[in-house]
Amino acid sequence: MMATTNHHSLLLGVCCCCFLLIGRVIADDVPQVLDISVSDLGASIDRVQEAITTQGVFTLTGLPTPLTTAYHTLAYNLPRCGTEKDGRTERLGDGTLRTTYAQKSMHASPRFLQSSGCPSGVTDAVNYIRSELDHLGVEVARALDKVLTFDSHTVSLGGGDVGSVEDIITQGENSHLDHIHVYTKDLSDPEDIVVQWEEKEAQQQQQQEEEDGHTNGVYDDTLTLHTDQGVFLLLILPPGDSNFYYEDGTSSKQVPLNIPSSAGGDGGMRVVVLMGNTLKSFIGTTPSVRPLPHAVRMGVTSTPRLVFGRMFLLPAAFKSPIPALKSMTFKQWTQAALIPRDDDSEEIAFARRRLAGECKAGEIYCWMQCMANTCSGVNEMPVCWDTATNELCPTHDGLHHKTCGVGCAVKPGSGGGVNPVSPTPDPNAFCTGSTAMFMDGFNWMRGPSTQCVILFTRSWVLDTAWKFALGCIGVLFLGMLVEGILWARRRYLGYIRNKWAHAIIGALAFGISVSIAYLAMLVVMTYSCELFLCLCAGLVIGHFVFGNVRQRIGESADPCCGDTTVVSATAAAGGGGGAVDPDGCTRRCSSDCAGQRLVLKDNTTCEGCSS
Repeated sequence: MMATTNHHSLLLGVCCCCFLLIGRVIADDVPQVLDISVSDLGASIDRVQEAITTQGVFTLTGLPTPLTTAYHTLAYNLPRCGTEKDGRTERLGDGTLRTTYAQKSMHASPRFLQSSGCPSGVTDAVNYIRSELDHLGVEVARALDKVLTFDSHTVSLGGGDVGSVEDIITQGENSHLDHIHVYTKDLSDPEDIVVQWEEKEAQQQQQQEEEDGHTNGVYDDTLTLHTDQGVFLLLILPPGDSNFYYEDGTSSKQVPLNIPSSAGGDGGMRVVVLMGNTLKSFIGTTPSVRPLPHAVRMGVTSTPRLVFGRMFLLPAAFKSPIPALKSMTFKQWTQAALIPRDDDSEEIAFARRRLAGECKAGEIYCWMQCMANTCSGVNEMPVCWDTATNELCPTHDGLHHKTCGVGCAVKPGSGGGVNPVSPTPDPNAFCTGSTAMFMDGFNWMRGPSTQCVILFTRSWVLDTAWKFALGCIGVLFLGMLVEGILWARRRYLGYIRNKWAHAIIGALAFGISVSIAYLAMLVVMTYSCELFLCLCAGLVIGHFVFGNVRQRIGESADPCCGDTTVVSATAAAGGGGGAVDPDGCTRRCSSDCAGQRLVLKDNTTCEGCSS
């Protein structure tokens, strides 16, 4: 009996050792992101170089205790103090609800937190985190400068030269973006919008697999695999978080970045430093850095997941020193990165995404553009809604959907309706969403099925009947103003005898005239039938009111008097002691003839010059 017990104990011990060995092998197979203490960052050059060239990511440890306190204060209070209307809320690929608060890192104040009922400590927490990211950004930049050199040595930018990453951080301080993301994915409510969304996505995925005969894996992630266009990013992830995945630089496998739990000695706080695409593809460095492909895979949780991030960006006007980019500006480069290419793989085509800073707080991304959040109800949230299919607009196909606009849906769990997915459209609404131009040609305003017109600027959205009426009236007067300025130029410039005053005032008047004419062109480019007709009516009325219709059209295209303005009979006959006619044509033609004799046709119009 004793021998049997000993054998069992021995067998159990061998099994435990085997399991431990297998676990060790598996653990060793998972790549580990390098942890570098902030205090040792400047002395860890070899480790920094290894991290940014082989993986593209490392984490900062040894963070100050107040940073941990500030993060937990923000993570606890922000989802509870009713700030959704100040952020941009959207449904991601797997149904996760994400609310984003985006602001410039400089000269921006999170005052909306107090106006939304957040305690003052939340604002203090945001300000402290920002100041700490300022410090960490400079420290990381200095460490990178010890590893990297720009291929072009220096690049001119505005009033100074950019020859290092620290120069970018300093001179581009007005371009950097801070983002607070709050992720929520709770499937406890069977009627929740997430459940319905996932059922829809599962059906679409199954149908796609049946058509293609393979699994594309696009809908597995909350955010699909992508790289960011910034110089580098600083991310503060929750302690114990394992929802951030990245592509290992050695095995190309997607592995989780595991943040220690708060039970650790340092409170589990890490600041993740991940490299963007700017240094490699827009500036060029030696050695070359690895932009980190990363994704987010949210598990089901009843606790909101808060991520605070800063993306360090170049100024929009910064021109690339890489010859192949032909002095392309940073803004042009980032916009070009959003356009799907024919050689994109399926996953990359789905993953091609906008920069987080494309939409500011109070807007959502819908139909390849940022649209204003028009939802004002406490239990409402904005969604991108297709009025033609009466469904949520696709967010992954990268195509234009001209019937998509902003709709207001009932928030999950608010009990506001039987179907929380469907927006709550107002049948009496004047229009839906917003657009600066109808992509399918001229459109009449037909009610809620038509998108609201943006007139010149996003703050002028003609989303009500009275706003649209004022817009039409304003456009009518704009057309009249075009003719009025033309009349004023012809009427008064001829009286200005001083050569320099005539030239300066004439140039300013011409500039104003051209500017207003271009505004009129932009009105036409909205492709709104009503605005187009009002503009034409304004031009016709102005042409009549200001007497331009009574001007006789000249028959000569000679540049001596290119605007073919009528000459008065007195001036044409040479009388009046050289009196200047109101239109100034005689004076202009005589000046252009440079002392030669002015030739008139029928004593009415300038024909040319004669010796």
